[in-house]
Amino acid sequence: MAVVALALLTTAAIARAGATLDAAGDGRDLWIVQREADGQSLGIFHRAWTDPADVLTPVRRDSGRIAPRGMATSGGTLWLVYDSLMVQSLRREVGTGGAGTGGAGQAGGEAVFVGKVEASLPRGVSLVSLAATADGPWALVRDAGSAKPQALPETRGDGKETVTGSDKPHALEGARGGSEGTGDEKLGGVEGEKLGGDVDRLLRLRGMSWVEVALPTDWPAGGEVGKDLVSPGNGWPVLVTRGGTELVVYRPVGEIAGSAKPQALDEKPGVEWRREVYPGAGAGAGTGAGADDPRPIFIGNQLIFGRVVGEADELRLAVELLRDGKALPLGELTLPINAKASPWTLVPSGQLAAAVAWLDKGKWTWSRLSLTGQVVTPASPLLEAKVDPMAKWSGQIVLLVVLVAATLIMFVFWRRDGGPMGVKLSLPKELALADLGTRALAGLIDLAPCVLAGMFVYGLNWRGMIAAWPGGPGSLWAIVPGAAVMGIFVLHTTLSEMFTGRSLGKMVMGLRVTDLSGKPINIWMALGRGLTKALDLIPPFPLLLLPLINPHRQRLGDLVARTVVVSDAVEKKAKDEGGAGDDE
Repeated sequence: MAVVALALLTTAAIARAGATLDAAGDGRDLWIVQREADGQSLGIFHRAWTDPADVLTPVRRDSGRIAPRGMATSGGTLWLVYDSLMVQSLRREVGTGGAGTGGAGQAGGEAVFVGKVEASLPRGVSLVSLAATADGPWALVRDAGSAKPQALPETRGDGKETVTGSDKPHALEGARGGSEGTGDEKLGGVEGEKLGGDVDRLLRLRGMSWVEVALPTDWPAGGEVGKDLVSPGNGWPVLVTRGGTELVVYRPVGEIAGSAKPQALDEKPGVEWRREVYPGAGAGAGTGAGADDPRPIFIGNQLIFGRVVGEADELRLAVELLRDGKALPLGELTLPINAKASPWTLVPSGQLAAAVAWLDKGKWTWSRLSLTGQVVTPASPLLEAKVDPMAKWSGQIVLLVVLVAATLIMFVFWRRDGGPMGVKLSLPKELALADLGTRALAGLIDLAPCVLAGMFVYGLNWRGMIAAWPGGPGSLWAIVPGAAVMGIFVLHTTLSEMFTGRSLGKMVMGLRVTDLSGKPINIWMALGRGLTKALDLIPPFPLLLLPLINPHRQRLGDLVARTVVVSDAVEKKAKDEGGAGDDE
């Protein structure tokens, strides 16, 4: 028994020490990526500053390995760099908070997270540090000095990979530092130079391409010095190095870190950096289990630094403010962990500095310090929020309900009509069944203003609206924007068809709704037809296949109301004859 117990304890210790904790914050959002002991799976967690203080909301589970320091956030977007150099973004689209324990954020409903594959980093480099600003991510990378660097792979939103600059290697010259080059050189299409030894590169993502920005002229070479990128949120990031006990900060000249209106430094003939030296600030620094180099953080426009002063039975972290060449002490944060065995980090949390550490699966601890030196949150637990186990199946449940309801409706009304072939159509000669392509265009014209209104009201882009559409994964709160758009669509088309026999789209395309004999529809027909439109819009849109197989091109609502969509036969014949005349 003793041997078994010892084995279990040893396995648990290995698993605990093997897991790593990466965290990023920008004052609005706290993100934590927890890699499990197997090294292949990871969990992404989120907390907005408006969420309950003791809750982290699980966002997604994924596979892969995050590169060291391959995590940064700004403006509600998390940027991740994997060991494979693949880059992903994860954006919070809805509301001001996650689900928390109450199921919805406090101001804007439950958050919807939209992932996207971005352009990968150039092959042949290794990531040193990642930072994010409002304009996107920045990467400090190390190039091994190959004679012909690989072309930059560009991964688009459709997941297909193309190569920028055809098959030529990208240029890694012209961005040496100081005032040489433009300071913002695109990586593509120029032969690379022969390099000796490792060379650091500062890259930024613009669109689907990484471009290079000049490093300082006195930037230290090699990997003996700790190096990092730190973002104030707006403008350009600052560079940080540490050698021995000396901390050096490089700031872009002409830009105040955290300024709301940074100068366009990339439009100058070069980039100049102001060097600030902080003697003694690097002594005892660390950012997590096994880390030797510091990772300062910005809170507002203040650069904050954490230095370990005790790590025997508990982690004691001296928090200092870096200003004008001096490290000014703010206070101490204490966590009940062994700093060498438990992963931890220092991140912004609103206007507070937060030390966060992992304790066990789904359990963390943190402590927060204000800029006045007051410990606002003593060491307290952070727990994984309990998520409704049915939430991830909500889309499938909605689809199942739609299919069952549609099947019952078709059974009832086909029985009434004697089956799909039992419907007798007797249109006058001047009317003809509308083409399905024309009907599809009319439907898009009806739907487009509703979608645009929903995006405006809920502050979404098109990706956020797709994520919030009913039928997708997530809880019922997450689909409120999409459900509202569907409701507006059903309302305005039903009312217009009730009184005019045509919606906006049908009016534009020259279509109208009639009964089976070509007469105008009544109120009850319009209601029966309109109330089933929402079912047609549930992805993967199986009910839209019904007009393709129905002999009278009727969708579900047409079967219920005994209606058809028609166009003028004279106009249709004229178009057909015009097309034939052009061919002749």
